[in-house]
This record gives sequence, C-alpha cells and structure tokens, in this order.
Amino acid sequence: MGEGLKHIFLGNQRIGEYNENNVLTLILSDHLGSSSVLLTSNGNISALYDYYPYGDARIVNEIASNSNYRYTSKELDKETDLHYYEQRYYDQKIGKFNRVDPLFFKIASAQELEQEMNKKQEDYLANPQAFNSYAYAGNNPILYIDPNGEWFKEFFTGQQSWSDFSVEVGQVAQALYDSSSLAKTVMDHPVASGVVIGVASGGAAAVATLATGGSITCGILCGGAAAEVSGTVAATQWDKIVQQTTKLLNPGIKITQNALTKISKVHQGTYNGVKSVFNEGENITELIQKTTQHNMIPQLGDKFARIVDVGRNIGIDRLTGQQTSNITVITNKANELITAFPGIPGYLSH
Repeated sequence: MGEGLKHIFLGNQRIGEYNENNVLTLILSDHLGSSSVLLTSNGNISALYDYYPYGDARIVNEIASNSNYRYTSKELDKETDLHYYEQRYYDQKIGKFNRVDPLFFKIASAQELEQEMNKKQEDYLANPQAFNSYAYAGNNPILYIDPNGEWFKEFFTGQQSWSDFSVEVGQVAQALYDSSSLAKTVMDHPVASGVVIGVASGGAAAVATLATGGSITCGILCGGAAAEVSGTVAATQWDKIVQQTTKLLNPGIKITQNALTKISKVHQGTYNGVKSVFNEGENITELIQKTTQHNMIPQLGDKFARIVDVGRNIGIDRLTGQQTSNITVITNKANELITAFPGIPGYLSH
C-alpha cells in the first residue's frame, strides 16, 4: 500500500486515509460529512478545518498533515480552488456550480426524469429551486447536500437522502451507546465533548470505536482491498482531542490598548440605559481573557462573538437594566479585540 492515497470508509463516510508513505490519518466529520478534524493514529490533531455554510473555509489549520477532501468530503482542486462533485465543479466562495445541472435538460421528459431521479415530474417542478440549475443544495446547505453535482438530496429526511447510510450510522451509534461508556458520554454531551466535529457522524463513531479498543474492517478505494484499523486511539486520548480542537477552533484574543481604551470610554461609568456598563473596579482584560477558549459565534462583517457566563455579576445589561454575569466579547477574523460589554447582544435576548 505504498503507492498513492488510499481511503477508508464506514458505509459512505470517509473516516481515514493512508498517504503515499503508508501513514494513517483518521478523519472526524461534521453532520454533512465535511472533514473537520484530522488525527494521527495516536490521537493527536494533525489538521483542523471549519466551514461557512456554503463551504468556504473559515479555519484551515494544517499542523502536520492535510487533506484535499474537504467540504462534504469532496475533493478540493487546488489549482482552481473548486470542489469536484463528479458531474461538475462547485465554487464554495459564491455557493454556485460552474455549469448547469445535467438533470435540468431532462425536465421535459417525465419518463427520463423519473428514471434518473425516482421522482415524478410534477414533484420536481413543484420546487422553485428546480429552476435554479446552478444552485448548490437547493440553496439550503444546512439541511441538504449534493452528492454528485446533480439534483440535491435531503440529508436528514426523505427517500432522496442518504437513508441507508443514516440507518447504518444510527445502528453503529446505538451499538456504541449500549456497549461503550466513552461513546455514551460523548453522545449524551455533544456540545461539551464534540464541539463542531459531529459526534454522531460516521467518522466520530469510528473514532469512538477505536478509542475503546475496538476495530473497524472496511474497504479501501484501490482494488477493493480490505483493511482492519485497530484500537490505536486510547480512551484517555479523547479528552485531549476535544481540548485540542476547542483550542484550535477558538484561538487567543489579541487585546490592544487602543481597544481597551474604547471599551473603557463606552462601557464604564454611570448606567444610562443606552449602553451596558461594567461595575466599577472590574478588570476588563481579565474578563476578556476568560472567554478565550469558548465557542465563537459568527456575526455579520466577518466578526465573531464569544458569550460567557463568568459566574458572578460584572455589570449592568442595558437590555434588562439589571446586573448580569454574562460578558460578550467581539473580535474580527484575525482574532483582534473590537469590543466587550456586560450582557448579551439584543438579537440573542429572546
């Protein structure tokens, strides 16, 4: 197995690959099958990817390895920066394919359409997105996928989904839940233990199996050979994987004196109902640093918000006029501090 890249699958989900030097990389995927975390065989993070809804890269942190199979596990052509979807190429930066859906030319023939899609012509035409032949995933990339560059598939429900794969992963997940205390903990606490890496996905289920000493036998794309991946990820590595992922996804905040001065002018002093204010004597720098390893929420204008409950009252929230233990920290995409204030943003208050 020393020639070329070889892929390991669990059902339809890519969970690992061997490179040309026969080195194994394990892959954790999100709910759409996108490669999110790459692991060495001993559980160290070797690369981290995160995506905006239509697949453009939000985070690319290639520490010791990389993968060309990124958004929804499709190959990223580095020369064109387009994802290859078998029937056509997809531009993740604009959320559109580069040419017309091949099935679009069969709309006029009810017989051909039903033969190709197992879908009646009237059902196809009832969806307005059927007429948008360049759109990706029916312009709903959170709920839908496009497996091969043709008519999008429902991911979570419906006969057009990866239903067989969903059932398969569900059965694997149930078996893990019943037999593994580690897997049970991960599935019961997805936010705490999974962050964005999709603990219910095939990749995570596979790694949970490996972490508890199990093994997976699956096909490799290269002559249909079979390979067994044994329990090389010790159970004690799981916490380390989660901690590493959280740290990489939510990097340190670059605090400047200029930003602190602006925060002091706007959010310190006497409460007047217009702006949230910190209590007198609060160490704002220390409060901001407490939010470093917490989840970043994307905002408009390439900004990110961290909202953290620090466990004690730190100031008055302008929305309620009451003391609050929450702090909101806003940074830009370079992780530079923009502002911070007590309370939560108004659009998240309901």
